[in-house]
Amino acid sequence: MKLTAGFIAGATLVPLALIHFYWAFGGAWGKDSAIPSDRKGVKLFQPGLPACLLTGLLLLLCAVNIFMGAGIMPMLFVSPPTVILGLWATTLIFVLRAIGDFKYIGFFKSINDTEFGRRDSLFFSPLCLFLAILCLAMAMA
Repeated sequence: MKLTAGFIAGATLVPLALIHFYWAFGGAWGKDSAIPSDRKGVKLFQPGLPACLLTGLLLLLCAVNIFMGAGIMPMLFVSPPTVILGLWATTLIFVLRAIGDFKYIGFFKSINDTEFGRRDSLFFSPLCLFLAILCLAMAMA
């Protein structure tokens, strides 16, 4: 089970990291619908190179940690307890993202009639919850 959960979670995070790198270097596909906006359509923020790079790197780091925890790749410069701690941290991060800020992001958002709000309800928040469950299963195994 640990191998399967790790493969699915890691294989999901790597493309997400690559999309953030694509955005960091000027790519536009999908970027507008991935940024929350108010009801008037005004984007809440405009992530630039540093934010997209950092997000991509963190997603890639989570994927590597997951792959190490599943035994898909060897532990690189870290101990098994550190990998387990990383799995717990990844679980917490994705649970918090799925819950959201109660206004624009997450399952409990109040503004859900925007393009981002609809995509968040259909795809982004469920994906975060799914990844949290996979990481939790790995951390507990």
